[in-house]
Amino acid sequence: MFVLQSDIHSEDSQLSQLQTFGWDAIGRSEESMLNNVVQSDKYFGIAPFNISKGDDDCKPEGFEFLAPTTCRNAMRVLRAMQLRKPVLLEGSPGVGKTSLIVAIGKYSGHRVVRINLSGQTDIMDLLGSDLPVEDAEGMRFAWSDGILLQALKNGDWVLLDELNLAPQSVLEGLNAILDHRAEVFIPELGQTYKCPTSFRVFACQNPSCQGGGWKWLPKSFLNRFTKVWVLLDKNFFSFFISARNLILFIFSGALESSKEDVFLNTVYIQRMRTAADRQEVVKLCAEVFGVKPFINPYPRLQHQWLCILVGPSASGKSSVVRLLADLTGNVLNELNLSSATDISELLGCFEQYNAFRSFRSALTQVERYIDEYCGLSLELEAIVLERKDLVSKWFKLLSSMYGNPTAASASAYADSWKSGSGSSLAPLILIVEQLKLGLEKYHFPVSGSAKNLNKVLKS
Repeated sequence: MFVLQSDIHSEDSQLSQLQTFGWDAIGRSEESMLNNVVQSDKYFGIAPFNISKGDDDCKPEGFEFLAPTTCRNAMRVLRAMQLRKPVLLEGSPGVGKTSLIVAIGKYSGHRVVRINLSGQTDIMDLLGSDLPVEDAEGMRFAWSDGILLQALKNGDWVLLDELNLAPQSVLEGLNAILDHRAEVFIPELGQTYKCPTSFRVFACQNPSCQGGGWKWLPKSFLNRFTKVWVLLDKNFFSFFISARNLILFIFSGALESSKEDVFLNTVYIQRMRTAADRQEVVKLCAEVFGVKPFINPYPRLQHQWLCILVGPSASGKSSVVRLLADLTGNVLNELNLSSATDISELLGCFEQYNAFRSFRSALTQVERYIDEYCGLSLELEAIVLERKDLVSKWFKLLSSMYGNPTAASASAYADSWKSGSGSSLAPLILIVEQLKLGLEKYHFPVSGSAKNLNKVLKS
């Protein structure tokens, strides 16, 4: 690929003449890669492609740009950043698209805000919406900025992950930010926010041809991006497997005879889903290392790693997890997911609270307990007489709420609470507390329990 000097970002780049920069033009030796990486007070990059540093503290750690494949992919991203256009990274899952952008942001002093998109994402999740807040005047609705609008105001980098899973309404809402306008209009506020110069948009997506629900994006929308393919070197896997010294160094804490076994079981063998694939990995290890490792058929849960059970229907996957939770004394929460499951069902959402409805429900439950309380058999007459003050308080409460407590039901009394009988709440709480004490002390044979009365108090 040929790159010609231009006036775009001329203060960052060092392109002074027609040069060739391609996949094999950089990183052929460790010394050349070390010389190409630029890290100064004002700039970061891989020569000749540099970007200005941000206001955040640079954290040049946790990522190695000197690796040949990483260096080439980083150079491609930095080359795309020479234009004031959003950058779209596309590549197979696991090639390091997201981690590459996060690492460049850390090394260059820019805060990266990562947003995971899905089919359930709504534009108000990104830009904001009116949410209930509590202040001195009580509950009211006020505007709350979304994560994208917050990043835009702060001049941060935004990484839109899984772009081709987002619905069309979200893509349309992003148009004004991505094109030449570089702005966003919030109709609820009647304001337009311009994108600051430090604000950059990156997006990552997996190829739609690889399945997984990824879709083809409109060409008119893709034209707003500078597209970068994130690739792996064709010799990457052979290089990784033959790096015997690196593997032994990583697993230096294991026994000398089990270092290769630990590496293979953890990284490769247990990730294979078929016996044929596992045997192929063992065969490859025997060819490279000269030893035949031992395969543990019963892998352990360790290091707090996430575990996914894969198997045919009715093979006992859920039963195994339930048994394991029972044997170890851990609480197991089961969630049945489907295509109709919404994220709000897992994380929660705002719901309108109806105080009158809760009061009506509590009053009805207490009325049932009192009826059973008064209908106990004669052998409990002494206990009932001892607690007669509870019944008196109940009728006194009904009298204060309704003129004739013997002529109407609890729902009728609750209707009068609508008109301003809020003072009835404190006596009702006192009655519930006494009922709970009676159940715990005398074990009355009634349908309710102290646990149910606790729920009445919370409502």
